[in-house]
Amino acid sequence: MAITHHHLFLNRKITSCLIDKDDNIFVCYERKRAEGILLYQISFDDNNGESIMNLWYSKLSVGGLPTKHVADRKLLVELCMDACLLMKRRQRQDLPVDWSRTS
Repeated sequence: MAITHHHLFLNRKITSCLIDKDDNIFVCYERKRAEGILLYQISFDDNNGESIMNLWYSKLSVGGLPTKHVADRKLLVELCMDACLLMKRRQRQDLPVDWSRTS
């Protein structure tokens, strides 16, 4: 089964991410341990974001950005300079789902 960006966030309220040495943010996805870990780079539309209760909310993009494959968790830790959490804001009928990031 091919992994799409929808699988990364499906039924998740909080998703963990890593930040590399170039400040790129990646969502990590490990379907099976023997297959390694896929890293999907994400970007935020901060120009159209908003602050709610000291959290920044903005839409994110996944498609069309670089992906990486890491063979195991040890190599993943070597890439990681920082980490962050993405939290899904409860969807209102007039707004699409968006994400907040904290670090």
